[in-house]
Amino acid sequence: MKRKKSKTILIALIIILFSSIIFLILNIENKCDGVAWYSFQRNGDTIYKQCNSSLMWTNASTSLYSWGGATIDEPTDSCIGIHDRPACNYCENLTYGGYEDWILPNTVALKSFCFLNIIQDGEYYWTSDEHRRTHSAWFVWFDENCYRGQGSKLGNYKVICMRGD
Repeated sequence: MKRKKSKTILIALIIILFSSIIFLILNIENKCDGVAWYSFQRNGDTIYKQCNSSLMWTNASTSLYSWGGATIDEPTDSCIGIHDRPACNYCENLTYGGYEDWILPNTVALKSFCFLNIIQDGEYYWTSDEHRRTHSAWFVWFDENCYRGQGSKLGNYKVICMRGD
């Protein structure tokens, strides 16, 4: 009976020790302590991690892309998953930082990234959102106000891609 009790205490101590080690490791790895975002290198690419969500972001594209199409993309109001939509297709086909599940962000997500002030280059960046009434698509202007506007789907703007963690 005494041996069984000693074994139970030993197992409990091992569990407590293991839990403490895991806790310490997680706290050391927490790069979001007091910051809105952090960046890290993976496979030679810089990735931005948004701390209040599980979102990760690429650097801005070096090329300009059209949103594509001249009609309304019913029923989704989005270019995601639609062939021949260059801005969306850029993200969908992108391998960046070893990840292959990038998408073009919607307006809300892209504005949240813009307000982190990582990139403030005064450029327009496409979102995946279509503006139904005008046959145009939404963009976010990366300045201090992160203004949302609509542009011709045939216009050429930059792209930033996002993924969940």
